[in-house]
Amino acid sequence: MNHKIDALTQLWQIGRVRIVCMTGDTHKDERQAQRRVLRVSAAVVLPGHEICYGVRTENVSSSGLAVRMPRALAIGTKIDLTFVLATSAGPIPISLTAAVVHTMLSGDSWLTGVSILKIADQHRAIIGAYCAGRH
Repeated sequence: MNHKIDALTQLWQIGRVRIVCMTGDTHKDERQAQRRVLRVSAAVVLPGHEICYGVRTENVSSSGLAVRMPRALAIGTKIDLTFVLATSAGPIPISLTAAVVHTMLSGDSWLTGVSILKIADQHRAIIGAYCAGRH
């Protein structure tokens, strides 16, 4: 087997490379923020549109999220996302604006990674505490 493919497979297995199936491109995983599994219902609205998608989050960090979308969104598409984060202080509704950074077909939905563009400082801090296990 090709040594480059072996190395890429090993990196992928330890999470350092994402293989984006939609385009076939590969790139390094540049996420810096600590992330944590978060599987909750959420709402996604494309700014300027009246369509609201019911989605499910997969994971979250203070800089981005992975969500399962019913359709593929183009890289760079801006979305408004709202979900409720359960904390020791009670449920907290979080609203943010994000941009799509990758998407790939995963089962019957599109696993979509988004980078947070706009969020209230206190909400970013709450997400950071959640990811660090201090919620």
